Amino acid sequence: MTAALALRKHGAVLAWLLLLGASSLYGSEYFVSPRGDDADTGRDTAHAFRTVGKGVSVLKPGDTLTVCPGEYFESVVAAVSGAADAAITIRAARPGTALIRGDTPLRAEFARAPGLQYTYVATVAAPVHGILERDTLKHYAAAPSAAAVDGMPATYFHDVKAGRLYLHTSGATAPDRHALAQAGVAGEHGLLLRPTDESSTIRNVLIDGLAACGFVRAQPGSTRRTGLGIGIARAKHCTIRRCTTFLNATGIAIIGLKGKSRHRETALRQDGADACVVERCTSYGNDDGGGSAAAIVCRETVRNSVIRDCVAFMSSRGIRFYSGVIENCVIENNVALLTGDIWEKGNFSIRNRIAGNVCQVINNYGADNVIERNLTGYGSGPQGAVVTAAVAANLLTSELPDFEPARHFADPLHLDYRLQSDSEFRGTGRAPRPYRDEVLFVRPDGDDAAAGTSVRQAWRTLEKAARTAMAGQTVYILPGRYDAVLEPAHTGTPEKALVFRRRGRGQALVNGIILD
Repeated sequence: MTAALALRKHGAVLAWLLLLGASSLYGSEYFVSPRGDDADTGRDTAHAFRTVGKGVSVLKPGDTLTVCPGEYFESVVAAVSGAADAAITIRAARPGTALIRGDTPLRAEFARAPGLQYTYVATVAAPVHGILERDTLKHYAAAPSAAAVDGMPATYFHDVKAGRLYLHTSGATAPDRHALAQAGVAGEHGLLLRPTDESSTIRNVLIDGLAACGFVRAQPGSTRRTGLGIGIARAKHCTIRRCTTFLNATGIAIIGLKGKSRHRETALRQDGADACVVERCTSYGNDDGGGSAAAIVCRETVRNSVIRDCVAFMSSRGIRFYSGVIENCVIENNVALLTGDIWEKGNFSIRNRIAGNVCQVINNYGADNVIERNLTGYGSGPQGAVVTAAVAANLLTSELPDFEPARHFADPLHLDYRLQSDSEFRGTGRAPRPYRDEVLFVRPDGDDAAAGTSVRQAWRTLEKAARTAMAGQTVYILPGRYDAVLEPAHTGTPEKALVFRRRGRGQALVNGIILD
């Protein structure tokens, strides 16, 4: 055997041993698919499990669970945890395409309730935990009687003994004009990782790209609702990334501990969630009926954690750090509108930072919190004056007469608050994000010799935009008619998409196709 041949043979063996060792080091990968079978091995897509719950149940430190596109009607509550040197990953094969769903379509024959003006009634014998109007993102409130339903839109009453469901839609129209669903049928929570006792923790877990909806349960005798889309309790070094939650009581949550103390010295000694991240998530249409929940929340003693680059809208609360000790935490580069509040509300707030957010109000409870680069209306809460005093470091719309967001930002209607190149706030250090060459504009009366980096300097043709735009850039097409075929010269990447979309209201007609 020649030396070269021996080297090749030994190299092949060595490579095989390294591959085997890497597999052992990094753990196993399991798969879940709507076409799978929980009795199978789950080790590849051809032998995938059927349920997310089964997939989660087999995970050990170092393992990965990949959830294939589809809907999964189930509620998953588990105590799986990674280790300090071996994370657990639970991820969608493609972010946003794997939906854990707790609601089911409301299929019933409704008729006008006798003697009532706006109320409809149907036979529904099964328990009713809540009603969702999915087309309007409305949560119906539970009413005490059928008569009460008639006076309040978006309410329902379930007569359990008679098996009759009475409801009044949000627009007082017939139920078949809406996409109605029964909430919380699969359970109270979509995916909740929590330890079996308060002395344990969930450590080093990444949840990436999953979606959850319909996890809402009304509380008897109360306007409050419980339910959670995606969350981790007693979390240490955990991340929730690129997840989407909608029509839950709470969207996304990192939870510290239950029995938090209101005595300062005791509270500061208590353990809670630590070193956690919620990033690049979208949460909307979540409503707990007026409690302490939110679209996105880190609550009940949280330290050294961050919520960043998230979008929250049309929820009872926006984005929050809430309750217990909130120490050295960051709320950064988020958009929270309708209800558009950012909260830092600890019983004991210590050295937190609220920066680069777009919201209607900042509720501030920390005297030493850093407040900078936010676009907001005003400050509120016991330390709201800290926000008002930081006017030189923020954009407070209450202090900006004749302020028009569409003049300065890429597309406020679609929650894009990246600066246009000619905004007067560019370079001031007060805007939520520094200017970057990421947004381009086309309008029918534009000029292809212009810079293309603002509405006032927009290009005229899609051909110019298609030749020029690169990965990571967004081309906004203003309303009007464009006869060209859109043929981009460059492509995006999974992390840096190349996006073409309509800007603002109105129709953009591109080669006969309406963008709206």
